[in-house]
Amino acid sequence: MSFVIYAIADPRCRKVFYVGHTARLDLRSEQHLDAGETICGLRIREIVTAGQEPQFIILQDCESERAALMAEIFWIDLFGGRGIALTNNQAFDGYSARAEQKRRLRCELGAETCIEQLAAI
Repeated sequence: MSFVIYAIADPRCRKVFYVGHTARLDLRSEQHLDAGETICGLRIREIVTAGQEPQFIILQDCESERAALMAEIFWIDLFGGRGIALTNNQAFDGYSARAEQKRRLRCELGAETCIEQLAAI
C-alpha cells in the first residue's frame, strides 16, 4: 500500500495551513471538506463559505505508513521552520492523537535537522 503526504492550502492567500498523510487522498479530502471541530476544519469552512475550495497538494509519495509518518514529520518541521503556522499544532483531535507516535519516530530517527530526517526516510 502506498501513502501520500499532502498539504492543504487556502486559495485566497495561497498559503499552506495543514500537512497530513493518507493512503486515500480522495477519501481524506472529503473528510476534510466535511470539516470537523478542529482549527483546520474551521479554516476549511471559512474557505467554502467564501465560495472557494481548499487546494490539496501532494508533497511526497511513500511506500509504507512508517515512511509516511517520518515524511509527514519532515514536512511539518520544514514548514514550521520557515515560519508557516500550520493548523496541525492546534487540532483538538487527529493530530494530537498521533503526537506520541510521531515523537517516538523522531527519537528513532535520531536526526538533529529536517535534512537529516529526510535522508533517513
